[in-house]
Amino acid sequence: YNKWCSMASPKYLQVDLGTNCELTEFVLYHAQAGGEIAGWNTKDFNIQVSLDGKDWTTPVNVSGNSADITTHPVDVKRARYVKLNVAAPTQTGDPAARIYEFVVRGKELPPEEPLVISPTEAKVAAGGTVQFTVTGGQPPYTVSISDNQSGAYYGGKGHLYAAGKPSSQVTDKIQAKDAAGKVAVATVEVGAPLVIIPSIMHVAAGRTLQFTVTGALGEVK
Repeated sequence: YNKWCSMASPKYLQVDLGTNCELTEFVLYHAQAGGEIAGWNTKDFNIQVSLDGKDWTTPVNVSGNSADITTHPVDVKRARYVKLNVAAPTQTGDPAARIYEFVVRGKELPPEEPLVISPTEAKVAAGGTVQFTVTGGQPPYTVSISDNQSGAYYGGKGHLYAAGKPSSQVTDKIQAKDAAGKVAVATVEVGAPLVIIPSIMHVAAGRTLQFTVTGALGEVK
């Protein structure tokens, strides 16, 4: 065996698996498994997992252990980082943590597709709608309006965006975020309400009238 020993505070051993994996079991070889006294077997500890090395969940939590080898079945669907945290390193009060082997069992997952929100760019008139789709990355997704210049509404379910009615042309930004914290952004160009001036006018037969149109996106016919 190799041996990891620590008197630091806090005491932890972190492993980067190099890619996302589905995990099924952890096995720890404590002090006695390496030929040391039973009183130095790890007493209190937990094992955490993470996708990004920042946000952690704790599938294993042990108090009062005295065994030299401990096996911990888990059902972790996706993780890249594994961390052993030692709260009470021995039975005797000795302050040193001693681990001779930390086994992580599971299987490597296929590479992720990049996180994409579609369409990435859209143009709508004031009050218009856009149906977005989100693919890739790691579900579930959180989708929101990250920059709301038009007073838009986002329905969430079904990813339906409804533009507001700004007084001038503006751009909204829609952000999709996956479970690993990755972000994809789409933009929506929103035109001001279409206005024709004058809206009401009386003219004599054969006379002409000049109209002005404002607020449109693209060609007006």
